[in-house]
Amino acid sequence: MKTITLVLVLWLILLFSFCAYASQPPQHFPAESKGDLDFVVDAVRFRNPAGINLLQVFYDLPYGQLSLGEKKESGYAVEFQIDVEVKSTSTGNVQKSSWTSSSQVRSKEEALRKKLSGVDQFEIELKGGVYELSLTIKDLNSKRSGSAVGRIEFPELGSVLALSDVQLATSITVDTIGSNFTRGNIKVIPNPKRVFGDNLRFLYPHFEIYNMKFDAANPGTYSTTYSILNEQGEVVTTLPPTQSEKLGHTGVGASAVNVLGLLPGRYLLQVEIKDSSTGQSAKATSSFEVARLKPRRPLMGGWAEEYFDRIDLLAGQDTFRFMRSLSPNGQEQFLIDFWLRRDPTPGTPQNEFFDAFAARVKEADEMFRSGLERGIASDRGKIYIKYGKPDDTESYPTDPDYPAHEDWFYYREGGIQFIFSDISGIGKYELVYSSTEDEFFDPNWRQYIDEAFIKKQR
Repeated sequence: MKTITLVLVLWLILLFSFCAYASQPPQHFPAESKGDLDFVVDAVRFRNPAGINLLQVFYDLPYGQLSLGEKKESGYAVEFQIDVEVKSTSTGNVQKSSWTSSSQVRSKEEALRKKLSGVDQFEIELKGGVYELSLTIKDLNSKRSGSAVGRIEFPELGSVLALSDVQLATSITVDTIGSNFTRGNIKVIPNPKRVFGDNLRFLYPHFEIYNMKFDAANPGTYSTTYSILNEQGEVVTTLPPTQSEKLGHTGVGASAVNVLGLLPGRYLLQVEIKDSSTGQSAKATSSFEVARLKPRRPLMGGWAEEYFDRIDLLAGQDTFRFMRSLSPNGQEQFLIDFWLRRDPTPGTPQNEFFDAFAARVKEADEMFRSGLERGIASDRGKIYIKYGKPDDTESYPTDPDYPAHEDWFYYREGGIQFIFSDISGIGKYELVYSSTEDEFFDPNWRQYIDEAFIKKQR
């Protein structure tokens, strides 16, 4: 791994409050380049085992814009030079470093079609202070270049519980061999653009924890909570906290967060750590973007087309009425997004969730059709469509005290029970009891069924 050691003589004594790096994230990162070459640079702040400030810098350079060099057996060479300049804003002292890098592509057309790019990283050791980082990449074959600039502050860490910046990666794996992307015993592949979506359904946060209280005889634990916030700072979702045993005064955090259910837009991932020994907590945030390809209707057979807008059978009447209040184009986009957010394989033309839904609608329409109503309009049909085929059913004929009724039971979620009664005696089974508050509940259900039939209390 490339390491640039910067020895900066401070002409002024700078005073910094004791705070986490992440309380003031690096400014202007990710940074997009200006000039003839397009690339993105990102940076995060850590501390190395010796307690020295460590800046990790990542870049993503698309190869399709580079000129091809000499042809070799495995393809054409792309060669570029990287120039790094770090300037202390307090002293004006500048440290420079430069190196060359190369790769190979089979053809320029393939590099453009597959959007091939070079992702790499390097590290810089820095003392406390404020710095400006400039990274320039020059195509050695065409002499074209581009530059990106960002600002970084390293405050004094102090002795309170603190977090590093949160790096958002494309993957995190255990690595016992070692590579340029290895930190400790894990391999963290960076995502300098911080863009996730169709092809990157998970973001992998990686961060470090400092200054935990630790006693080998009674190590204690700490909790980690991940939350996703929108641009207004409002919480969109929070994952359940996890507990980890402390192994020392420092720790490493890593996880996987599914962003498939998020609408396109910009978000913040917030990490909160709580030390059980002291009650102290620390937070860090990192911005990211969710982007998707232009949404389209799922691939479906002609018979399923009529069910595309029947979201009322899943989401309820309020959502359905909102959809119907939109313009025709707005309705189409709303429906596309509704099904896309539930698609387990969004990168493919097939939407397995919609396929299963449409199949249940068709089955319900046939199974529960009567001379009184369509199967999908019946209470049994609606429950069948929403919850699927019940795991267990029992039918009871009319007796002197109660009308005929059916008992449906689902074993998931601790057990869900629905009871349908032929109240009118004409074969129209109505939902009279539900153990889940998500469905209708008739307060007078005891008029239609014996309480002994209730297996799952609400």
